[in-house]
Amino acid sequence: MSERRRIPLPEAVSQLLKVSLYAPQAELIEKVDPLGGVVCAAGRRGGKTRLAAAVALADLLFRPDLDAKMLPGEARYSVCVANSIDQSKRLLEAARLIVDGSPVARSMLESDTTDELRFTLPDGHRGILKCMPCASRSTRGWPVSTLCLDECAHFLSDTDGDRAAERIYQALRPAMAQFDGGRVLAISSPMGDSNWFAKRWRQADSGALTGWGAFKYTSRELNPTLSEAFLEEARLEEPETFPSEYLAQFEAGGTSLYIEPDRIRVNERLLEGEPGDADEWIAGSDPATSEDAWGLAMLGRRGERLVLGPYRAFQPDAAAKKQRVFHLLRKSQDRVIGEVADVCKQYNARVYTDQHLSQAVVAALREHGVHATTFGLTGERKLAAFKELRGALYSGRLVLPNNAMLLEELQRLRVKNTADGPRILLGRSKHGHSDALMALAVAAWHLRYVGVVKHGKVGAGKNTLVRGGALNAGGGF
Repeated sequence: MSERRRIPLPEAVSQLLKVSLYAPQAELIEKVDPLGGVVCAAGRRGGKTRLAAAVALADLLFRPDLDAKMLPGEARYSVCVANSIDQSKRLLEAARLIVDGSPVARSMLESDTTDELRFTLPDGHRGILKCMPCASRSTRGWPVSTLCLDECAHFLSDTDGDRAAERIYQALRPAMAQFDGGRVLAISSPMGDSNWFAKRWRQADSGALTGWGAFKYTSRELNPTLSEAFLEEARLEEPETFPSEYLAQFEAGGTSLYIEPDRIRVNERLLEGEPGDADEWIAGSDPATSEDAWGLAMLGRRGERLVLGPYRAFQPDAAAKKQRVFHLLRKSQDRVIGEVADVCKQYNARVYTDQHLSQAVVAALREHGVHATTFGLTGERKLAAFKELRGALYSGRLVLPNNAMLLEELQRLRVKNTADGPRILLGRSKHGHSDALMALAVAAWHLRYVGVVKHGKVGAGKNTLVRGGALNAGGGF
């Protein structure tokens, strides 16, 4: 190291930084070496963060050609931007581990702080590896020779929303002007096909960006140790995001089916569960105004199995909807609330109701002797509730009767991938806006939650009795 020379990236990473790579990861490093810009779509668990840290360190420590472009006493930066504070900490920790394992890098380390590593190189030049979240604004004025954008398809900020990656790039790209041999590495699992990362990938792939390359690797391609069992489990748990998260596919931001019909078990002989068919019952409620349907779904548990009770969309009186006369609307509303309360009392169910008109709904049900708890349906909770319902259906814990309204509403259920993550879309049918389906998802979520809190785990071993036949623990019909 007495006479510094530019070290090729593969040699710097493997021999000097001592980073062990799988063959596909080494191949990617080879491809990155001659390029000034790289956009890499890569699946989760493929080692993206570690690769980004390795490239940033190698460029910082073993590129005297870039040091020669510095002013006396000026420090050169490799900047790594992550999609969150936690991810930026993980990125810095990945860099620390690489430095700890490399005697050469460790000998140059000057200081280690919460967001950067500072190095003094053998010829006196200084280098700084800076890690920060995408929300950071303190980016101007640095001489940046390498810019790594880790998981940039998922960059979001309070000020720029899903344009955070574009804003970060626009802010930092001018800082690289003095480095002809500088490098940009944008590496991420895709999220949609219209954000900055997706557009940049297409531009690089088409050859529209001189000196840039576009590459794509699935999780398994970058990390051969991932088992087929793990990937299959991930596919079953997150089918709507699996193609982008693990196969590195740029999925359009449209909608897709959330629950696959051929994975739902329907028993033609199974009837609506009665109060004695389950040990405990939860009622999900999606209340309505006096002009819309009120969704109610009753879900019970017997051992490991779930039992579907009444699944209703209580409709207001047609005359009240048509004439919109106050006393008719009030009369219709009182009738619906009374019918909802009667079903809940018959099943001695705990009721969880959406926050719509929550105080009035809770008070009205209380007048009928029914205790209800409000359940605020944020987008995140809504997704969690439907994930719980889908899990029960796919696992066979919940076998459905041939309920035409329920099956139709399940077929209309969609998911839309957005910048903020997957969003559940309820379809409209002749019965309404799938109010009962929303109520069923609420019941599924709460039944799972109450079971965990109350029993420590979901019970096992008992048979679930249903009218028209018996559903045993093995689920055979």
